[in-house]
Amino acid sequence: MLVIINTRLRFFTALFRMLKMKSIVSCCIVSFLILNCSGTTKEKEKLSGNPATCYTLANHHLGNSFKKIERASNNYQVDRVDDTLSYVSFQEDLYQDSLGQIFIKCEDKSSRVKSDCDLISIEYFKEITAFIEPETYKLLEKDFFTNKDKVFIWWKNSEGRFPVEIPGAAPNTFIVTKEFCCGYDDTAIYYGDPAFKINKIVVNKPESIEILDSSTSCWNCRFNYIREKGKYAYITYDKEKEIYEIFNIEGVDQTTFKLVENKQWDAQDKYAKYLKGERWNDKASSQTLATQKKVQFPPKIWKLMHTEELMDVKLGIIEKSQLKFNKELFSESTEVLNLFKNDLAKINGSEHPKKVELVVKELTLKLNKLSRKYDNFIATGEREDLCSWINHLIVESGYELQKNQDLTIHHREW
Repeated sequence: MLVIINTRLRFFTALFRMLKMKSIVSCCIVSFLILNCSGTTKEKEKLSGNPATCYTLANHHLGNSFKKIERASNNYQVDRVDDTLSYVSFQEDLYQDSLGQIFIKCEDKSSRVKSDCDLISIEYFKEITAFIEPETYKLLEKDFFTNKDKVFIWWKNSEGRFPVEIPGAAPNTFIVTKEFCCGYDDTAIYYGDPAFKINKIVVNKPESIEILDSSTSCWNCRFNYIREKGKYAYITYDKEKEIYEIFNIEGVDQTTFKLVENKQWDAQDKYAKYLKGERWNDKASSQTLATQKKVQFPPKIWKLMHTEELMDVKLGIIEKSQLKFNKELFSESTEVLNLFKNDLAKINGSEHPKKVELVVKELTLKLNKLSRKYDNFIATGEREDLCSWINHLIVESGYELQKNQDLTIHHREW
């Protein structure tokens, strides 16, 4: 529902620009607050301040409702917009109108147009009445909440915010942790990436799990070294089983184990060196070679993930508009990656390392462009898929790639 008071040509020019923004399509309701230095309106309000500037210090409004504005400009006129929606906030970023419909605020945007004294402030809302049950909805921590006896996290893409279920989590005992995504209850931890997959891992003492800090560890990485009940282990994603699992480190010395940087291995103790949780052999070990053989072509992995997405659409877990992958993306990414593979195959990496670095840079810039085109689809999981595959080919070329060295890092946006 939209009520516009200022009908001058320059407003429509600004509105046209705004309507071109992708986010407007994503939500059911778009509410406008139009601020203008001059013009005739039904209601006006004078605000004191410095007449030399037109700058908004604070601007907050719910739905179409004008709530508060402080303006650093003398004799500044405010064009009010009728509040026909009557939004009332009952939880953070959740609003209910007079008809009982529930909305979530997706985003705020402001834009100055033509004159320095023109500002259009826009809020985007998406209706979620069927999903939210106000009696059971409870915000746990930022973005985490319970609803209908389940635990969720609010996630976000170009379609706005949407709920991702943390499967199997007990709403009465679930605790959000900053150690990893997403948290734990009294029987298990819940680990993964909301944009990809979260699964339940049953452990004896869920509260004891901690991620070991290193340059390669992160909140939702597909591999992390961990400490469980004071003992070292690792968590990893099995692509064939499509689940995260925890494994003990075989034969590890608990007193001297530590993570290392800038080596071909990533951890060591007084007896051995380790790579991805398993023993590393100084002579280009069979384990390293076996790991290399398991590296899959990224679009092949993404097609399997897309099959899961389509199944979720059929089950009503997600909407079709929330699909991350499509045929065009598969086609274009396959073409870009195969071109890189062919170019790299022509280079002797040990003799011409600079040429290797150049083709990797060219690939990375193409992937930046491709990711932007498809809604920044390269997230944590896709980045790991790409880097594993790229590094595998770099090593095959004869280039001496050091442990934790990433030739894409200075060029990539993902």
